[in-house]
Amino acid sequence: MPYRAVRLVVILTTAAAVAVVVSCGPQPPKPGTPAFKWFAAHDAYKKGDYDKANDLLVQVAKSDNEFTAKARPWTMLLSQAMVNGYYELSDEYLKAAEKAKRNPAAFRRLVNICKSKAAAAGMSYAEVSKAFLDSNKDQDVTLAFDIPDVSLDADPPQYKKLEEGTMLDEPEITQAERFVIRREVASAICQAMNAGEDVAKAKAAYQQGEAKIPGPVFQMNTAQTLYDIGEMFGPKKLYQPDRVRSVIYETSLQALAFAKDDKAVPALKKKISESSKKLQP
Repeated sequence: MPYRAVRLVVILTTAAAVAVVVSCGPQPPKPGTPAFKWFAAHDAYKKGDYDKANDLLVQVAKSDNEFTAKARPWTMLLSQAMVNGYYELSDEYLKAAEKAKRNPAAFRRLVNICKSKAAAAGMSYAEVSKAFLDSNKDQDVTLAFDIPDVSLDADPPQYKKLEEGTMLDEPEITQAERFVIRREVASAICQAMNAGEDVAKAKAAYQQGEAKIPGPVFQMNTAQTLYDIGEMFGPKKLYQPDRVRSVIYETSLQALAFAKDDKAVPALKKKISESSKKLQP
């Protein structure tokens, strides 16, 4: 057989063999499946795109699939971080609007955007936490995502411009958002682990990229976070109807039932009762 013919046969045979190996190997998740969204959420989280990561995780958390048990606590803590982060940003933009010499309306637009994002994250937390409580009870919780390596006392450098009433450009707005939310993610994880503000202590609890939290400890954090969101949804902050706040307080009490041995339970129950009495029927 001529050399060229032999070479062609070898090439075709090799290509066929590679095709067989590829076809028999692990296939990537199909777009739209829980697996695809789960791994896409990991990728977005690593890149600091927390809005995208949380949107994907909420979709995974709302259905029963192989990733649900890990997706729910992750999106709860991420939503918690986004509520606190976006509300802080709205407050900073409001203060900047009061100092701005030119176009304060641009700052107020950002105030409204951030408040809207904070409210949406709060609703996501409330919805997912309800499903979590109904299914998890007092089981241990796995955090399947790492804790950001940040200082909880740090502010984004863009705040210096805001203090002067100077508007940020679009890249700076994104950078400030990601900085603040990354910090709040670390804070939320520390809080969920009863680690105070000790990021190093929280990091030490991780083994092979995951951390375990005792069920009652996580449920106590859930109850406290739900109460905080209910208070934040009040008329002077992220206004939501009283019926929404009522459901949130009820879910907080549900979480407390699984953390009944925690010494902080009676005080939080009292706060929830007092806030509930102030709601319009």
